Amino acid sequence: MNELDYRWIGAIIFILFFIQIGTTLFVIYFKLPEIENHLKNCPMVNSNKQHWSGFGVTARTQRLIYITLIFGFTKFRHNTDCLDMNEVKSLPKNLKRWLLIPHYFSYFLCLALGIYMAWEKWFLHA
Repeated sequence: MNELDYRWIGAIIFILFFIQIGTTLFVIYFKLPEIENHLKNCPMVNSNKQHWSGFGVTARTQRLIYITLIFGFTKFRHNTDCLDMNEVKSLPKNLKRWLLIPHYFSYFLCLALGIYMAWEKWFLHA
């Protein structure tokens, strides 16, 4: 592979970065209200919604991260009394997927960027 090929790979990763931002914004503005509506009787979600009560990107992102933590860390879910497990289990699978898509996409993007940077540093300029 020549240097031009690596520039194309870098451009693809750059485009994937904007796709990831778009996916996250879609989840924040269109799926988060549905998820919060399903978890409306959950005291942890309600207190977090009151703390981050704004409608801006920052407040919505913080609420999304908190709800994702509830679904991601099983020990956290089972060791607390202020979380209604029936409500958490009743969340539809498609909404659970939308919770995890931005985070998995971020992990993939960070991995791809790390591999690209390492490859460029140690193998392209060697």
